[in-house]
Amino acid sequence: MMSRFAACAGAAVLATLIGSAPTIAQDKTFELKLSHWVPASHPLQKALEEWGASVEKDSGGTIKSKVFPAQQLGKAFDHYDMTELVTLLGGTNVQGAAPEVRDMLERRVADAVFFPWGSVPLFGIDKVTKYHMEVPLYVTTFAFVFNKTKYDEMSPAQKKVIDNHCNGEWAAMVAGPWADFEHAGIDKIRAMPGHEVYTLSQPQLDEWRKASAPLEAKWAEGVKKAGIDADVAIKELRVELAKNNALAK
Repeated sequence: MMSRFAACAGAAVLATLIGSAPTIAQDKTFELKLSHWVPASHPLQKALEEWGASVEKDSGGTIKSKVFPAQQLGKAFDHYDMTELVTLLGGTNVQGAAPEVRDMLERRVADAVFFPWGSVPLFGIDKVTKYHMEVPLYVTTFAFVFNKTKYDEMSPAQKKVIDNHCNGEWAAMVAGPWADFEHAGIDKIRAMPGHEVYTLSQPQLDEWRKASAPLEAKWAEGVKKAGIDADVAIKELRVELAKNNALAK
């Protein structure tokens, strides 16, 4: 990578002398704000810092960034809408950001929460809960959303740098440490005195699936309107979930 960058830098000097188009070294400098809502001690912080550092390096220092953790630039529910599953099950949705969940459970504002395993002790939720249902209900996907206006202001060379950092390989590098952290949490909770981790029976799991069927049907309608085959999409999703041991039996 260093030798390739050196070659590009040399070409930039030559391009300036002969009056050709500017290269990355002459591009406008951008300062990106990368936001997430978990604490700075969470693996996502380091992963996003590494993403930003790689972007800065590959852009010749013209795209810099700073990571803002712990909801500094927006509450968690400003980023996501609530899944409708709880309503279908006869419950009531109560929105709350991750740092607020412990207090909400302690004050009985909420009776239960969908939460990843590693974050239960991270946010102190283990102090106000005893029973934990082992079913993958939390989430299947996350999105790292880029400001289109900012992207459009960049040069073609800078856009290419961003594009090269928005792919499956980088998704795994950013999400991998996070997933490993959350997955390891279940063993920590099992080892805690006074805590019980339990599974659903097959008939119980079938009831959950039956209750969520209208939600899947509603999703399929929206997907079809976008010109996508919903049956193919859901089949591919389930194959990927099964491949990664993330699909309830």
